[in-house]
Amino acid sequence: MTATDTVLTVAVTLLGAIVGSFLNVVIHRLPRGAFFSDGVRSVCANPECKRPIPWFLNIPVLGWLYLRGRARCCGYRIPVRYPLVELLTAGLFLLLWVDPPLRAAFGRDGLDVTGGLSFLLYAFFAANLIANSFIDISHRILPDVLTKSAIVVGLAGSLLAPGLAGRFHL
Repeated sequence: MTATDTVLTVAVTLLGAIVGSFLNVVIHRLPRGAFFSDGVRSVCANPECKRPIPWFLNIPVLGWLYLRGRARCCGYRIPVRYPLVELLTAGLFLLLWVDPPLRAAFGRDGLDVTGGLSFLLYAFFAANLIANSFIDISHRILPDVLTKSAIVVGLAGSLLAPGLAGRFHL
């Protein structure tokens, strides 16, 4: 493995953790109908506290470990779901990198657009599945905004890259 491969592997894994952190916001806010009404800043999960969380405590997984699973402002127990979603998303993004399609996108012949597009599509569907799964477990609903966006992205992806379905094998 070259230094470039190592850097890209770490970058893709970190991207997955960051996307997982965003998915936690989606999982928490979307079923409550408060996706934008809570503002853009992250706040304490304690319904009585709601104090803003500093950016450095929002670093995926590390913030939760540093705080030992407790809110800094009020000691409220932060659910283990938060680092779990971040680690799961990071792991799935890593799997997409280790096995094609993304690795094929950065071949010796330059950037393969189809490989890059396939990674983006697979990453979108992995993230969508994670958000839908955790929302369904907690609330027994599948939000229309997630399911319908998956339909649109799937149809668009099949039109833009018709041979995409055969590129990724488990």
